[in-house]
Amino acid sequence: MVRIKAQVPLRIRSNGGGITSVRALMGRGATGATGPTGPTGPPGGSDAAFAGWISDTTPSATRTAALAAADVRVAAAIGVSVQAYDAELDVLATKTVDTDGTLAANSDSRLATQKAVKTYADALLDANNAYQYKGVIDCSANPNYPAASAGHTYKVSVAGKIGGASGVVVEVGDSATCLVDATAAGTQAAVGANWIVLQTNIDGAVVGPASATSGRIATFSGTTGKIIADGGVAVSDLTNATTAFSSGTVPQARLGTGSAGAGTKFLADDQTYKTLATSPGDFSGPASSVADNLVGFSGTGGKTGKDSGVAAAAVVTLTGSQTLTNKTLTSPVVNSPTGITATNVGLGNVANLSTLSSRLTGSISRSNAGPATTGMSVTLASSTAYRIRVFGTYQSSSATNGIVFQFGGTATATAIRAWLNVWGQATSVSTPSLFEITAMSSAQTTANVFAANTNYKFEIEGIIRVNAGGTFQLEYAGETASAVTIQADAFLLCEEIA
Repeated sequence: MVRIKAQVPLRIRSNGGGITSVRALMGRGATGATGPTGPTGPPGGSDAAFAGWISDTTPSATRTAALAAADVRVAAAIGVSVQAYDAELDVLATKTVDTDGTLAANSDSRLATQKAVKTYADALLDANNAYQYKGVIDCSANPNYPAASAGHTYKVSVAGKIGGASGVVVEVGDSATCLVDATAAGTQAAVGANWIVLQTNIDGAVVGPASATSGRIATFSGTTGKIIADGGVAVSDLTNATTAFSSGTVPQARLGTGSAGAGTKFLADDQTYKTLATSPGDFSGPASSVADNLVGFSGTGGKTGKDSGVAAAAVVTLTGSQTLTNKTLTSPVVNSPTGITATNVGLGNVANLSTLSSRLTGSISRSNAGPATTGMSVTLASSTAYRIRVFGTYQSSSATNGIVFQFGGTATATAIRAWLNVWGQATSVSTPSLFEITAMSSAQTTANVFAANTNYKFEIEGIIRVNAGGTFQLEYAGETASAVTIQADAFLLCEEIA
């Protein structure tokens, strides 16, 4: 057995052949002086080696010396270990335990407690508004928002409302996050603006338009049932069955009094309800009638009707095409008819013939520069016969001057026969001179006038059968260099005859 005297409690571990470790079990002790160098200890290694060095057969004196050497070795080992622990304890002795949760000292010589470290970390999260999960909220009883700071987040565990009875509807899985530090607990009205509720379950949620007009109804957009749009109709324009209309037209509506017997009265123009007669209305029809016949009055009372016997299809309309048979037209007015000729049966006194006319609006003068238009011109239709009539007044600036007449224009004539009568000729002042016109541009020249600057009459009458339609005009000139004037209000008439 090894006996060791020491100043501190020790734990000695042996493997049966030698001491493998010695450890001080107490704290720091006083540092002892360095001991003398002891004799060589027993060899290390296996238990067998130690047993061979000291055994039961070893002489007593030798065993005593060996144990004394072991005492020295143990004492040296204990000294080294204690000195090492002393150095560590010296370092720890220089440190100060710090409970400041702000770690304001920022020191290498202070040791922060667990609580101080946690307090510092919590404050750091709060200062940066970091999301901090605070737990779940059962919203089945519509609780108020809890007291919180920015970043505090709660998860909804049971659906209901958050923020009181008038709060926000939430479902399981939704979350509520505080946005403002030091927010007190309260209702939606009191502190709801300091919170944001995030919905994670949007099954059946409806999406609205980007903008809308206030007060209008919403309508579905498309067929998904998830999108709504501005309906374009104001809620104030809507009514219900119990609200009276003050004005407007109600199409195909059954009006009632709103009381017992509703539907037995109608609203009259004077805005009062009238009771319906046993037979609705005050007009009574016949016992039977022919389909599509017109209704006629029976008698003069104006209340009884009868079958007129006239089919609606037999009535002449303004836009329809009907044939009139055995009808007498009294003073008819026929506007721009087509296809009617003088030989039509029953229309012997009607001629669908046009009369064209042109009036000279101002006097014109011309010398012998060649026949030119008088300004009196009409447009004739092709393949049509016309009766020609021209009348007017002329005078010459010289008694030695006559007048030249002819017909011109773009129309061509199949035949033309006309007679020119001119008064005031020197040969016979009271009897007209007669000239025949038989072709277009066939000039007829009269004799000298009886007296200068004196008005005389001229007339032309005849017929023309037009080949190609076009303009038809009276042209004239003076016989000499002296001027011949045709006075205003001369007329050219072309009356269609066939």
